Amino acid sequence: METVQSITQFIASLSGGTPARAAMAGVTKAIEGVTSALASESNESFASSLEAFLTPLASNDVSEEELFSALVQERIYALKGDEGLAEFTQLLDASKSAMQKKDGHIPFEDATKAALIAFGASGGISAEEATTIYSQSFDAAQLDDNTSVLFDDRGGKNDPTMAVASMEQALLLAQSRIASFDSGEETAETRDLTEASNRAPTSRPTPTTSGHNSESGSGFLFKPVSDSNGKLVVLLPPALSGQIKRVSLVNENGKGLERGQYSGNANGGRDHFRFQRAGGQYPDNLEVRVTLITGEVLRYLIDETAKRQENLSPSKSNQNTNSGNDSTKDPTRDSSGRIDNSL
Repeated sequence: METVQSITQFIASLSGGTPARAAMAGVTKAIEGVTSALASESNESFASSLEAFLTPLASNDVSEEELFSALVQERIYALKGDEGLAEFTQLLDASKSAMQKKDGHIPFEDATKAALIAFGASGGISAEEATTIYSQSFDAAQLDDNTSVLFDDRGGKNDPTMAVASMEQALLLAQSRIASFDSGEETAETRDLTEASNRAPTSRPTPTTSGHNSESGSGFLFKPVSDSNGKLVVLLPPALSGQIKRVSLVNENGKGLERGQYSGNANGGRDHFRFQRAGGQYPDNLEVRVTLITGEVLRYLIDETAKRQENLSPSKSNQNTNSGNDSTKDPTRDSSGRIDNSL
C-alpha cells in the first residue's frame, strides 16, 4: 500500500497535481485502454464472423448481393445466437439451392430475402426484427454510389449493374455502417422486405389488416416471392377478372411446367394465381400463359424469373387458330392428367 501511495505521489509531483488527481488520471487512462482493446476485439470478431459467411471470387472480391447475404446472417447470429443462425442457414441453403441457375449463378439477394421471409413465417423472428435486419443489411452492403439497389458480380467492364469490392474494403465499409447502427448514432432507412430486387422502389406498399402488404398498381404483376408463403404469385389486370380459364407457366421450348391455383381477387380487383415454388426456381425466359374463357391466349414473357416484373404488355393469339401448345389440351398436364412440375 505504501508503495502504491509513493508511486502516486511521484506521478503527482511530475505532473504538478495532487495525488488524487494523478490517481484519477491513471484510472481514466486504464479505462480508455480497456475500452480501446474491447473495441478492437469487437471489430475483429465482427470481421471474422462476416468473413465466415463470404466466399470471395478468385480476385478476392465480393459483390453487394453476397455481402448483403452475409450481413443478414451476421445480424441474425447477433440477435438469435447459434440456434437461430442454424435454423436460418438451413432455410437459406434450401433457398439458394432452389434458385441456383443452370450456369451455377445464385441470386443471393432474392434467395436471402426468401429465407428471411420463411424464417419469419416459421416464428423464428418477428416481422419487426426481419425488417430491421433487412434494412440494416441492405444499407451496409452498399459498395457503389447507387444506394437504392444491390448488384451482383455479373457483367463486363464498366457494367453499371456490377458492384464489387475487395474483401478487406467490403468488410471495413460494412463494419463501419453496422457499428453506427448498433451505437444508435445512425438509423438505416426502413425498407419493405417484399420490395422488388435490383430496382429502386417507386412507392411503399401499405399494410393491410391481414398483416400482409397490398400491391399498388393495377396491371400485370409477376411477384417471385409472395408475402404469404414466399412462393410465386401472379396478379392479372382487373379487366380480366372473371374472364380467366387458366394461367400456366411454359418454358422457352414450349413445355408446360405448372398450372396456377386461383386464390382470390384483391389489390385493385386483380385475380391472383399462386404457384408451388418461388419465382427464381423456374427457368428464365418463362412464359406466363393466360387462357381466357373466350379462347384468347395472352402471353407474358418473363426474362428473369427471380425478379419482380410488372405492367408488362402481353402478346395475343386465339387458342382455336393455333397448333401445338395452344390447343385445347392443357399444356401443363401429361397424358394422365397430372401437373408436370419438371423444370
